[in-house]
Amino acid sequence: KPSWLLESTRFTLRAMRMHILALTVSLARIVSAAPGDAICFGGTTYGMTPWRQYTKNGVVVKVDMSACKFKKKKPVVVTGLSGWSHHWTSLGGSSVYSDTKTSYTNYIRYNGIKDEIAKNSGWASNFLAHVPGKSPSGTCAGATSPGNTKWKHYSRYSMYVDVDTSACGFTKTPVYKTSLGGNSGNWQAFGPSSVYLATKKGFRIYVHGAFGITLATAKSYRWHVKWIAHPFGSVTRPGVGKTCAGMTNSKKTGWKVYKPSKGKGIYV
Repeated sequence: KPSWLLESTRFTLRAMRMHILALTVSLARIVSAAPGDAICFGGTTYGMTPWRQYTKNGVVVKVDMSACKFKKKKPVVVTGLSGWSHHWTSLGGSSVYSDTKTSYTNYIRYNGIKDEIAKNSGWASNFLAHVPGKSPSGTCAGATSPGNTKWKHYSRYSMYVDVDTSACGFTKTPVYKTSLGGNSGNWQAFGPSSVYLATKKGFRIYVHGAFGITLATAKSYRWHVKWIAHPFGSVTRPGVGKTCAGMTNSKKTGWKVYKPSKGKGIYV
C-alpha cells in the first residue's frame, strides 16, 4: 500500500509558519510512495517551503523524502520547481545535489531573490524518485556516470551528451524526465530538463553554463544526467494504483505569447 505523509491538521497560520520556518530540512509532501514497485513522488508545501538564503542571487532547501522508505538502493532523483510566480525564469530547479536514500538538496538562482520572496511566491521543490533499473510495472530509471559522463563540445560554454536507455527494453518512445546531478555549478546551468532526439533507446541533453563551463570543468564537477522514463499513458501498479505520463502534441501545442515578458516568453 502507498505510504502517506500527512500534513498537520489545523494550526493558526502564524503558528504553522513559525514552525515551518524553524526547520532546516523541509519535510516532503509525499503524494505516493511505493518503494516495492520502485517509485515515489512528492514535493514540499507551497508557501511553506523553508528556503534559506545562499547567495544574494540564490536560495537553497534540503528536502527530506525519508517517507519514501527506500532501503536497499539509492534512488534516481529528478526534480522540478513549481510555484505561483517568478520561478519560470529561475535556474536550478532541475539540478540535484547531495541526493541519498532519504533526501536531496536544491539550489535556485534568480537575480535578487530573497528567501522570503521565494516563500511568498509559493516556490516548492517537486521530485520523482525511482530505484535504478526497470520496475515490475515497466517504468525505468538511470543516470550517466558521475565524473565520467561522455560530454561533447557543442559551442562556447555549451556541451551535450547522448544518453543510452536501451537496457530498459522499451518498444515505444517513453516520456523522459531529467535532471542534472553534480557537486558544483550545475544549479546555474541552462538545459538540464530539456530533452532532444528522444527515442525508445535514448535521448540527448544539451547544457549551457554562462559562467564559463568547459568539458574539463564538467568532469571535475561530476556533472551527470539523471533520468526517469515512463511509458506513454497509464501504468497499473498492483496493490498501489496507477501512474500516468504524457506530453503535448509536438506539432499542435497551443503556445501563446506571454505579453508581460515583452517578447521574451511563451506559455501553454
